Amino acid sequence: GNANDESGNGNDGTVNGAKFAKDRFGSNYSAYYFDGDRDVISSNLSIDLKDKTLCAWVKLSDLDQGGGGVVSVQIPPYNDSTFDSIVYNEKGAGWRFGSDYSRRSSDANQPENSSDWIFVCATYKNNSFIFYRNGKQLFEDKSYNVFNFDNPQLMIGQRHGVPAENYPGQRQYLDGYVDDIRIYNRALSETEVAELYELE
Repeated sequence: GNANDESGNGNDGTVNGAKFAKDRFGSNYSAYYFDGDRDVISSNLSIDLKDKTLCAWVKLSDLDQGGGGVVSVQIPPYNDSTFDSIVYNEKGAGWRFGSDYSRRSSDANQPENSSDWIFVCATYKNNSFIFYRNGKQLFEDKSYNVFNFDNPQLMIGQRHGVPAENYPGQRQYLDGYVDDIRIYNRALSETEVAELYELE
């Protein structure tokens, strides 16, 4: 377990506050725990992302939390950033496509009741944003065009903004465990997402 880029592209992460934890297989030091208080792993990506896919395994510590980002990409200025993010809203609203000023945002409006490890995956292409949970489509939004992120910053555990910055009154940070982040510069198909879930 580490914050290194296993794709070989050199986009290793910088860890701020997040701590090693057991992964979904019970292996020590193989996932990260984010305590919801400015814990984040960040990296500057050397790719362009227009059509894209964001995936992660996540285990929520508090189902009543809201607004924390599991995995996000953003471009500067980071205090007023343009971003796309997998966001956990709160128990009732469930999962969300998060974005700057809700320009590309959409909610599942389905409660999340699991505190076990789950696989979340968001695919983005024009007029088809699809959110998957454990390999199956949870919801789709056909309202938005994709935003082209040129060499974006990746953040794990924080929705957007300056990494590890204090944002009083805002719920930027995730309280939970995260493992096996995957970023693709295309929208994976339903079959590919299901295969990833079964693979891992």
